[in-house]
Amino acid sequence: MKNEGHVPQYYVENSHEAIIPKELFLQAQEEIHRRSNIYTGEGKNKRIYSSKYALSAITFCGDCGDIYRRTYWNIHSRKEFVWRCVTRIEQGPEVCKNRTIKEGELYGAVMTVINKLLAGGNNMIKTLEENIHAVIGETTEYQISEINNLLEEKQKRTYQAG
Repeated sequence: MKNEGHVPQYYVENSHEAIIPKELFLQAQEEIHRRSNIYTGEGKNKRIYSSKYALSAITFCGDCGDIYRRTYWNIHSRKEFVWRCVTRIEQGPEVCKNRTIKEGELYGAVMTVINKLLAGGNNMIKTLEENIHAVIGETTEYQISEINNLLEEKQKRTYQAG
C-alpha cells in the first residue's frame, strides 16, 4: 500500500552506499539540462539535441551561429552525406550564406585540428586543460556547492517539520 500520509514519512540521507558518486550524478544532470536547452542562431532558436552523430549539436555556422545538421544529397543515384546550416536549410541562402560541407571534409578538418593539438606537446594540452577548467570547472564546482547547500537547508526544514 502506498503511503499517502497515513503514517509519518522521513527523508534519510546517506543510509546506503550510492550507486554512482554524487558529483557524477550532478554532472549528468547538468548535461541533461544543457541538452534540453540548446538555443542557437541570432534569433536564439531552440534546437533538439541529437547524439546520433559525433558532431551533432556541437558544429555551428560561422555566419549565423545556428547548428549544422547532417543530411544527404542524391548525386547521380548515389547518397552523399553533407553537413548544412539549419538556418540555410529552413530559410534559404538569402538569410545564411555559409556553404554545405561534405562529411569527409568536415571529419578531416576535425582530425587535423586534433592532431595539431596533440603535436603541440604538453604546452598545448596544458593550455587546453586550463581553458576547460576556467570555463567549466569552476562553474561546476560552484554550482555543486550551491546545490549541496540548498539540499542541506531543505533537509533541515524537512526534519523540523517532521
